[in-house]
Amino acid sequence: MKICCFGANSAIAKHIVYEYADSSPEVILVGRDQQKLDVEAQHLKARYSCKTQVFSCDFTNTEKTIEVCKTLKDIDVFIIAHGYLGSQDEAQNNHSELQKIIDVNYTSYAHLLEEVGRIVDMQQFGKTIVIGSVAGDRGRQSNYIYGSSKGAIELYVQGIQHRFAHNPKIHFLLAKPGFVDTPMTKDFPKGPLWAKPKAVAKLMVQGLNKNKRVVYTPKFWFLIMTLIKWCPFFVFKKTKL
Repeated sequence: MKICCFGANSAIAKHIVYEYADSSPEVILVGRDQQKLDVEAQHLKARYSCKTQVFSCDFTNTEKTIEVCKTLKDIDVFIIAHGYLGSQDEAQNNHSELQKIIDVNYTSYAHLLEEVGRIVDMQQFGKTIVIGSVAGDRGRQSNYIYGSSKGAIELYVQGIQHRFAHNPKIHFLLAKPGFVDTPMTKDFPKGPLWAKPKAVAKLMVQGLNKNKRVVYTPKFWFLIMTLIKWCPFFVFKKTKL
């Protein structure tokens, strides 16, 4: 088995890779921080005897992203996991912050998905986990800029799922985590709705193995977001979500 992980320094992505690592796959790690990637590659070699390859890439650099993707072949599982939460308050007053949130969470994903689509189309096989967010289910005052980028990715994934629906050997899963205790959320107060990266990664892999199109992680977020999505606006406008 050969795995390619984009955003390989993500806490969730690491645990997805670990879910597959016992079968001693070949793992390709792609991310921005070369030093962290090298450390992770050494960890995979030492603990799981994985063959590893590392590429340093800023995914907002489309030319570099495409250049890396053109070297990839015979990939069994893709993981697209990078992201930037950013600041809603800052983005409302600073267009460069708004642009960064959109570029990292939507534009770079769109380019990556097209490259992955090209690769699996050429191979005629390959599964992909795309990490979205429950934030994309409904626009809310606290994070609608980040949420809108995740909502756009859901539509994109729906389209690429439809594109390859005729081929059972090609599958795309959209994973929608809720609150996850990762370095990206280190400044947030934690509560009972928060999950650990290992737990959500396991659910994502299970969903991919079952060829699900969408999974909420943990599963209770499906109920929470169903209530939020279908809440009438005359009620919803009174909330502070």
